Amino acid sequence: MNLAIIIAARLDSGRLPGKALVDISGRPALGLLLERLRQSESGDDIIVATTDRETDDPIAELTHNYNVQCFRGNSIDLIDRYANAMDYFDIDIAVRVTADCPFVNGNIVSMAVREFNLERKKQERLLVTTKGIMPVGLDVEVFDRESLAFLQTRSDLSDQHREHLTLYMYQRPELFNTITVPKNCNSIISSKHYTLDTQEDLDRLRMIGQKIETLDDSIRIMTATK
Repeated sequence: MNLAIIIAARLDSGRLPGKALVDISGRPALGLLLERLRQSESGDDIIVATTDRETDDPIAELTHNYNVQCFRGNSIDLIDRYANAMDYFDIDIAVRVTADCPFVNGNIVSMAVREFNLERKKQERLLVTTKGIMPVGLDVEVFDRESLAFLQTRSDLSDQHREHLTLYMYQRPELFNTITVPKNCNSIISSKHYTLDTQEDLDRLRMIGQKIETLDDSIRIMTATK
């Protein structure tokens, strides 16, 4: 089965324009994320899924510099962009990561993928997620191409569903089976968040980047903000 980490990225953020390319720890935020994801023990392929608009050309250039695949598609419909990316690269299983979460690392990805592989033969239309357990900004989601194809057939998808890739899956538990990992936790590990949405977020993430000594230690990231 072909598996890839697919990162949604674009530059026209209303609150922090160009956030995927802002400097954190001496590299673009998206570049930092790419370096951290390469630590996945399974050596997963990485695809950056950006839009087909000229404004996102710099993202395509960055992927070339980091030697990762780039797919360009729908600027609004993220379901369509992911589905087409998976079809184009013949990907069976996708790990969804967003470019505004630069501190996600390969260890988190590997944990979610292991659980998905354990459960996928038992349940169809499976979504494995770290949301609700891992801090916001250190979360990933895993699903397969069949689940996304089924999602595309739903006649009650709203514009919000198309913009927020997995929202419909969470809202329709009778159609999609969701498993949250790590399983040995029943509450969020930390209430802090590590997303990059505002200038305040950027200032905080830069401070964290200065404090951590390695690129593969999520615990160090969380303690760096205490």
